[in-house]
Amino acid sequence: ELVKEKLRAVHEQYKWPSPGSAHTNTSSRTRSALTKELPVADIRRPLGQTRTNDPKKVEALMESIQELGLQEPIDVLEYDGHYYGFSGCHRYEAHLRLGLEN
Repeated sequence: ELVKEKLRAVHEQYKWPSPGSAHTNTSSRTRSALTKELPVADIRRPLGQTRTNDPKKVEALMESIQELGLQEPIDVLEYDGHYYGFSGCHRYEAHLRLGLEN
């Protein structure tokens, strides 16, 4: 119970959706969304070297993913049979550091 309360506080701190709540995309753009499981190794990060991730946020995400699973999918763009990730860099790094394949 203490772990769940700690994770809820982390979700609030970083403005993540709370576990069990619906996530609303407030973006004004229209897009076709499909959620599927991909190997992390198949995601190309063309902007990966442009900034560094907040280590505390990555650590908090690692803990959250271990306890609750991934709550918000990593957005990718499929182009010509390849997957490119431009957002979700903290989630992506957390997956890599946890050694998760998908």
